[in-house]
Amino acid sequence: TGTNNGGGSLFFASILELAEMASDNNGGAGGSNGSEVGGSHSKGARVVTIDVNDPAVGFAVGQTRSNPMDSPLWSKRVTFLRGMSTASEVLAQVKELARGAERVMVVLDSDHKEAVVAEELEAYADLVTVGQYLIVEDTRLDRTLYRQTKPGPMSAVKKFLAKPERSSMYTADRSKEVFGFSQHPMGYLLRK
Repeated sequence: TGTNNGGGSLFFASILELAEMASDNNGGAGGSNGSEVGGSHSKGARVVTIDVNDPAVGFAVGQTRSNPMDSPLWSKRVTFLRGMSTASEVLAQVKELARGAERVMVVLDSDHKEAVVAEELEAYADLVTVGQYLIVEDTRLDRTLYRQTKPGPMSAVKKFLAKPERSSMYTADRSKEVFGFSQHPMGYLLRK
């Protein structure tokens, strides 16, 4: 969620493209033992991104930048849905796009207010497949002086994980916080 100017979506699309290329060069295995990113899992994989704003416009007013939709990777790997990430019609489209996928990872990076993040967590938690991540970005905002989002994403994550039905499904993978630092502390939620 949270397309903004489309850069993150193109980044993930690039990773998927490279993983597929690596798979093709390794005879279909993701790596030497087939366990790395890629393999048959990346064939036809797509990024689904959601925002209320068109990524061609974004909110970088007065700045010169490329339209992400002009990239060949956008049409090959990205599906853009315009609307609120928690709107029922958007959720129905996302669920339909995710149906039958072997692996589903979700990155939440739209409005950072606690109530919005909590609603997104509940809306997308069941879509993530076992062994994949539900990433809540910018949880560090709860620790900063940036008051517009307090309480924010970290508070939503803590409340989410405090629910027995959710803590039985997810764990905060703190190993992703290199040297104890991350923009997303407690935000890497691994589906058990």
